[in-house]
Amino acid sequence: IAPKHLWWGFPLSALMNETVIGFLSYRIHRRTPGTSPLTLIPKDSASTIWSSSLPYDLQSLSVILGEIERFLSKSHADDRTIKKIMLTTEELACNIIKFGQKGKVNQRIDILIRAMDDKFIVSLKDDGKPFNPIKKDGYGILEAEDYTDLLNVNIGLRIVNNIGLHLEYRYMYGQNIVPILNFRK
Repeated sequence: IAPKHLWWGFPLSALMNETVIGFLSYRIHRRTPGTSPLTLIPKDSASTIWSSSLPYDLQSLSVILGEIERFLSKSHADDRTIKKIMLTTEELACNIIKFGQKGKVNQRIDILIRAMDDKFIVSLKDDGKPFNPIKKDGYGILEAEDYTDLLNVNIGLRIVNNIGLHLEYRYMYGQNIVPILNFRK
């Protein structure tokens, strides 16, 4: 190639790359409905979000649980779904309050609920002691004041794990994160 024609190679190679990428993106978009054809990122369905941050005390939790129930009712959740989400959220938040404190002054629990057309996602996040509530073997190690208190915690966690919601657990950046997923029928 003559040096005076060399500069045409750069725009032509970029054009060829973009053509191949565009063709592949189009093919992937056609095979996975619900994605944007340009970015291939799934399009988000219409959703409503509720969130709150509360201190580590049971009085604040009871107020927040009332707000959560009102939000779920406004989101047109059926009674069975509301009961499942409320029971799971209450049990996990109570365990966080009772056993997760590290002695910090302003320690808080963050609760976020996202209501979409086909599912609810509830996320509890706290910066307390690491504890996996869905651990199947022994259900974690909690520091309880006496044996009956520890027994009650394990019973509550067993109920939460068997209630039929999809629970996950992650410990990231010094925080416990528990997403709870419930699909609408």
